[in-house]
Amino acid sequence: MIKELQVISGTFNAEYGSAQSGVVNIVTKDPEDKLHGTVQVYSGDYASGNTDVFIGVNRFSPMAEGDVQATLNGPIFKNKLRFLATARYNNNESLYWYERRFRPVDGWIINAYKRWYNEHYASEIAQTGEIHIPDSLRTGDGSMGPLTKSYGLTGSGKLIYTPSANFSISYSLFASASKSNGGSLSRRYAPDETASYWGRSDNHIINLRHMLHPNLFYNLNFSYQHNHSWGYYQKDNKVANYPGDTGIQPITTTSNGFSLGATDGGTYSKDGKNYTKIYTANGNLNWQVDRHNFLKMGFEVKQHEYNTYSYSLVETEEWQKYKYTTAIRGADLNWNDYLARMIDYWKNWDQTYATTKWRFPRADEVTRYRDYTIRPLEAAVYVQDKVEMGEIVLNAGLRLDLFKPNEKFIINERIESYLLGSDSNLKEAGLQYQLSPRLGFSFPISDQGAFHVAYGHFFQMPSFSTMYSEPLRVLTSLQLQDQLLGNCTLKPERTIAYEVGLQQGLSADVAADLTLFYKDFRNQLGIEYLTTVDAIGYSRYVNRDYGNVKGFTLALEKKRTGIFSGGIDYTFQYAEGSASDPTFIRLVQVSSRLGGDPVQFVERQIVPLDWDQRHTVNLTAILSVPSNWSASVIATLGSGLPYTPTSVGEALFPDIEFNNAARKPMFWNVDLKAKKQFKVGGYTLGLFCNVDNLFDHLNQRYVYATSGLATVNAMLPELREIRDVKLAQEGIFTPHEIDNKPQYYSAPRHVQVGLELLF
Repeated sequence: MIKELQVISGTFNAEYGSAQSGVVNIVTKDPEDKLHGTVQVYSGDYASGNTDVFIGVNRFSPMAEGDVQATLNGPIFKNKLRFLATARYNNNESLYWYERRFRPVDGWIINAYKRWYNEHYASEIAQTGEIHIPDSLRTGDGSMGPLTKSYGLTGSGKLIYTPSANFSISYSLFASASKSNGGSLSRRYAPDETASYWGRSDNHIINLRHMLHPNLFYNLNFSYQHNHSWGYYQKDNKVANYPGDTGIQPITTTSNGFSLGATDGGTYSKDGKNYTKIYTANGNLNWQVDRHNFLKMGFEVKQHEYNTYSYSLVETEEWQKYKYTTAIRGADLNWNDYLARMIDYWKNWDQTYATTKWRFPRADEVTRYRDYTIRPLEAAVYVQDKVEMGEIVLNAGLRLDLFKPNEKFIINERIESYLLGSDSNLKEAGLQYQLSPRLGFSFPISDQGAFHVAYGHFFQMPSFSTMYSEPLRVLTSLQLQDQLLGNCTLKPERTIAYEVGLQQGLSADVAADLTLFYKDFRNQLGIEYLTTVDAIGYSRYVNRDYGNVKGFTLALEKKRTGIFSGGIDYTFQYAEGSASDPTFIRLVQVSSRLGGDPVQFVERQIVPLDWDQRHTVNLTAILSVPSNWSASVIATLGSGLPYTPTSVGEALFPDIEFNNAARKPMFWNVDLKAKKQFKVGGYTLGLFCNVDNLFDHLNQRYVYATSGLATVNAMLPELREIRDVKLAQEGIFTPHEIDNKPQYYSAPRHVQVGLELLF
């Protein structure tokens, strides 16, 4: 249903708002006057030999990924009423696979075994303190499969009514539903009893287009969008929750991060909450004033509804009064008898637990109950003029953005914690606004060359999750401690961008483009630490960080002559700022409190940002015969992104290094796409094949901070020996399984093949 997808980067006109780096402009197709349709089917999977990193990645299955799409459009009443309808179903299996070594009950039994062993053979435990786990306690069948599976169904439709050549009205609907189930990589060896998640989205759009004069027309759009997601888990065994005996809690995850068997448990927003709604009205007026001026002006208003909902269950009074013995000792029992006694204990306990323990909380109870809705309002107006004087073109625009938070903020951040969220200490947040000039200018310097300059101010409000998370009205004093609060008074993040460039034709089919750019970022998000007078510490988001990007891009483009076309571009840039992650210092402080050791904070200064890629090369080569066949190669080469290194002996010799002081390895990738069309009767049949990561090369997206590599977890030899001895003593995981991080790598080779029918 997409007619055109345009990516606009650098600077852009005043009609585009709420963006700093670029916008994606999507134009949908209009129904046609004749009946047409397409059916597209494709399937695929990963096809790789990198089994040392990815479990099961060499087990290619064409049905691991499936996609079926169909489109039909045409007239209902000729020249008056037309329609377009699209439907799509897809299913996917995750790149990450499991190897089922453990069942859900194994984590509980393993911990029971450890307690029994301690009571029976305390004097024989190895110096490492680890107890060897018998193979018999690992009851998984060793089977393999994808960790997660997802399914999606989308549909869209468009009706357009054209009573006259000067007027049209259309209605569009976009709807989608999705489901996924499975666990994260911590479930790599215990994949069962995970939650399922659902999502739903629908968007309704009404568009009016009216041409008042051959040189004057306007558009009006009204839309409603609703997004909702929820998750659910139904207990199917006796380990969804566990009793209060701390000696036999199930091991949900080990110190190495892997689950030994557990259940996700719980219900997450199954009753229609956790939603977003957006009501939008926008319009524009387009006027070709004369042969020199094309004027465009417009407006947009967005009313949001942002709902957050979560809860934790509360113990019933019956359960609080209930007494259940946990005095089961293993010193006088062999393991089998001890386990049988524990199983009886568990069954009896769980029956009582399931019927009497939990109830839903009331809204006024002191729990992690959350149910609140924020309704921020956005508005904008703009005007722009495209002035053409011969070959000289000037684009000038001005945009005014407004944002009303519709929420209250804290007046005195250091008052007693119990008064922090009181009505007397809260005040309605004021209106945020920005006036953003945009200017572009180009003129020829030769019969094949042109010079262009662009300048603009760009505005984007922070995400709602940073503005509205954890409002004080849902927190008690105890819950406030160490919380990261949203801040509804956050200012918009601002960017000032400059561009200057030269385009030059080198021949009839080859052109070069050189663009120099500079961007200055202000009001980027950071963290502020606060303490109330009664010593309750908390933090909140503030505008404190800044940065800039500067560099140039040199591009060559070859238009199609014969069967060949292509292009190559090279970008050199510096991206620097005070911080990439606004929560970085908070994470350090929280980990310090948990560990009990002081942390020496480094001086704040300009450092490379996470996306500071110094050198980037993109290459595209296309061989094609229109309406017959095509083959294209897209290759990318880039220098390494920055990371923050640490020494292998950091615990003994703490590092005092600035953030992002070292570089990850360079990356490269090659993709291949091929298509062949046939005429079969009155139909067009197309076969296509897409191969991502053609050479099956794994780029290192993340690295160990001690080595700068994803392949090496560097540590002091004596520490490695201690760790490896403990792993061998326990007998559950090998050092390679612990050190291997599939999520650190880019995806391996992926192959798609498909069939398309046009009629």
